[in-house]
Amino acid sequence: MQDHRVEVWLCDCWKAQLNAPADQYQICLAHQIRNLQGVIEKRPRLVWARKMQALFQSAIHTGNRREKMTQPGYKRQIAILEKRLEQLLKQTFSGVGANLLKRYRKYRDALFVFLYRSDVSAHNNACERALRPSVIHRKVMGSFRSDWGAQAYATLATVLNTAKRNGESAFQKLVRLMGQPVLPFSQSAIA
Repeated sequence: MQDHRVEVWLCDCWKAQLNAPADQYQICLAHQIRNLQGVIEKRPRLVWARKMQALFQSAIHTGNRREKMTQPGYKRQIAILEKRLEQLLKQTFSGVGANLLKRYRKYRDALFVFLYRSDVSAHNNACERALRPSVIHRKVMGSFRSDWGAQAYATLATVLNTAKRNGESAFQKLVRLMGQPVLPFSQSAIA
């Protein structure tokens, strides 16, 4: 990313993502809910995991209802969620699940950013959907044969996905970046 810095980096707790240059981080709560489900399956009597999972689900639900609530009502719900989070983070236990408690304490400021910023999502599902074609390509083709091929593919995928997200034509985006085609373009050539 060179000298670029983002305001909020949405990530799933991968160390490289948490080291990316950003003013704030939002940890993907969908990943955390799945991680907590794994803890619940291994340690069903650990009430903390169920309560934390329910809290994250409630926070996502509250964030999704932001536009339907009054501002004072929304702020009141955030205060309730924050208080419940603080209570859950004060608990102590060892064994399965303790690593998640330690993670949530460490990245406490990255759990509810989406509740304060309407431009931030609680999960990174859109990012993962955007990566899916690249993962399929890698698995089907058995990876890339060269570093430059992988970089070229990543660059092109980024440009095309950004164009799509902005409602732009992929062809027009490429023309703006690379200039007019040398050969005349006709619709019959595409068919």
